[in-house]
Amino acid sequence: MDFLVTAGNYSERKALLKMLTEGVTYIADRGYGAFYLYNEIINAKAHFVIRIKTNLLLNVEKPLPVQLPASVQHIFREVTDELICFTNDKHDNVYRLVRFYIGSEHFYVLTDRQDLTSFQIIMLYAYRWQIELIFRYLKRTMNGIRGSSFFIEKT
Repeated sequence: MDFLVTAGNYSERKALLKMLTEGVTYIADRGYGAFYLYNEIINAKAHFVIRIKTNLLLNVEKPLPVQLPASVQHIFREVTDELICFTNDKHDNVYRLVRFYIGSEHFYVLTDRQDLTSFQIIMLYAYRWQIELIFRYLKRTMNGIRGSSFFIEKT
């Protein structure tokens, strides 16, 4: 695993583009949302699971079966799993969108992975928070590097 430490104002999208590796799945939050970025990840034969904004214009191409274990179905509400296209994506890619509520918060998680279940996609996004906790520890608890951004690449 490699770490890239940059100035705090460095573009996270640019850092991700520098690190793209075939076969790796990149997990990110809404700040990474960009059609050109999704296209570059796909062209690199890498993958992504990225939370997106809820107001993007899209067309549902095909609904997919929602696959959640019975033991967690009470946690998630209104779960949908669909193949979609964005109306303003000039790359015309077909993506997979898993939408769900937890409490009052609505999540839209976009991916190119069609080999995973709905639940696996949700869990991959949820695991992203473990990395956020590490960053918080480094930046705040350890009074670590202020004004810096961290990027991780598995090698």
